[in-house]
Amino acid sequence: MANIITIYFSMKGQTIGPGMKLTHLDKGNTAAAAEFIQKAVGGDLFEIEADRAYSEDHMVLIKEAKQELENGTRVPAKFYPDLSRYDTVYLGYPNWWNTMPMVLFTFLEHYDWTGKRTFAR
Repeated sequence: MANIITIYFSMKGQTIGPGMKLTHLDKGNTAAAAEFIQKAVGGDLFEIEADRAYSEDHMVLIKEAKQELENGTRVPAKFYPDLSRYDTVYLGYPNWWNTMPMVLFTFLEHYDWTGKRTFAR
């Protein structure tokens, strides 16, 4: 059996919900999806955390994310796990400005993905 890990980045707190209304999530949507995947396929679960605090105000967070993207800012992660024993990686993240959050770029660039089966989104 493959050594599997499900890795995700998720935002909780204030977000835009149904009807374009601000709502509060105790657990981010991507976290919930990652937990579902991990339960279905087994293996380990790891949450990527950015090495910076984002605003709890969703409208401010949107501006912060856009500025990071426009500046090409590579936001470091707080921790980079040893992935050497895993051969299958599921990766989940929210869509920020039609791409990944910048911490994902930094996280992915940190590793050599040779020989790994990856499933992202």
